[in-house]
Amino acid sequence: MRHSPSTRFLVVATALFAAPLAAQTAPGAENLGKPCADDVTRLCPGVKPGGGRIARCLQGKADQVSPACKARMEQAKEIHDACMADAEKFCSEIPPGRGRVAVCVQQHEAELSQTCRTYLQKVRARFKEVKEACRSDAGKFCTNVPPGRGRVGVCLHEHEADLSDACRASLTK
Repeated sequence: MRHSPSTRFLVVATALFAAPLAAQTAPGAENLGKPCADDVTRLCPGVKPGGGRIARCLQGKADQVSPACKARMEQAKEIHDACMADAEKFCSEIPPGRGRVAVCVQQHEAELSQTCRTYLQKVRARFKEVKEACRSDAGKFCTNVPPGRGRVGVCLHEHEADLSDACRASLTK
């Protein structure tokens, strides 16, 4: 099954950026994460998640969106600009969800455009930075959280008020 460009954009954007950065997943926020959760509740009540509907709702109310959510939306746009053509070229038959598109893109890394490869390197460097800055906090607050699929990131964000300054700054960068 083929998916619309707006659906694939959202899937690729969140899979390639949000997940690798251990992004926090907020129910109903179409993986735009915790930075957008309050905005979704406030600005898009009743909008059914899926198919890019929440992202379109937030874009339509951009003047009311919080700075943190705007930053997350800008990250998604960066991914779109860098990797959308590659995702369409190599992964158009992959059903979205559960990180499948991100895995597909990574499996084709040697074939990706230079722009997308460069962006993926930037994402990996950022992930490493966050991981290093938050290692002790993760050990302190998230010892029982299995790694993978952004679970440690969710845990860290749930303990945001108690995190070290370095970890908090790295997460919100």
